[in-house]
Amino acid sequence: MKDMGEADVSLGIKLIRSIDGIAISRSYYIEKIIEKFGYQNSRIAKMPYDSSITLFKNESSVSVAQLRVLRYLKGTVSLAIHYGRFPAILEGYSDAS
Repeated sequence: MKDMGEADVSLGIKLIRSIDGIAISRSYYIEKIIEKFGYQNSRIAKMPYDSSITLFKNESSVSVAQLRVLRYLKGTVSLAIHYGRFPAILEGYSDAS
C-alpha cells in the first residue's frame, strides 16, 4: 500500500476542502453523465419535474423525462453542500398526522 494523498473525488463526489470546512459536490459525476449522453449544449431546467404538464405515453426513442432530468442536473452542477469545521446541532421535526 502507498499513500496517495488526500482524496479529490470519491465515488463520483467531488471533495472541496477549505479553511472553513469541507464541501461535497456532484459536479464531477454530472459532467461525466452530460458528456456521455452528449447534452453539453442543451438548456438547463429549473425543476426536475413540471406538475402542470399533461402526461402521455412517449413513442419516441429518447424519453422526455430523461432529457428533463439531464437538463436539471446540468443546472445543478455548481451546487454543493458545505460542512463547517465546528460541530453544529442538527434538529429535525416531523408531523405524523
